[in-house]
Amino acid sequence: MYSELEYFIVYNPKLAANEETEGNKLLFYYPLHIEKNTQLKNLGICQAVVGLALNFKESSDLTECIEIENDKTRQAILQVENNFYFAIVIINYLFDQIVVEVGANKQLGQD
Repeated sequence: MYSELEYFIVYNPKLAANEETEGNKLLFYYPLHIEKNTQLKNLGICQAVVGLALNFKESSDLTECIEIENDKTRQAILQVENNFYFAIVIINYLFDQIVVEVGANKQLGQD
């Protein structure tokens, strides 16, 4: 298996009071070249995952890392300070997918 970083986010959900200031929650986003709407969409997904996890807890703090893994991605969200979160998403590639893609490119005359 081969893995690649899709995105890394640092955010604080308390830094925005309404939808107009939603971007204030986002403290850092990597890669830097991703457009703002996509960054905010990914931030929303992270916040939804945290919200879901908090529904199953008695306290409002996450003391452990939230991990979600499927065939294509692995996501981890960690509350590092009160209201400060790190979120990382890794894309998982299986070697047979890479071989098929390389083979298809060679058939098209690409390297």
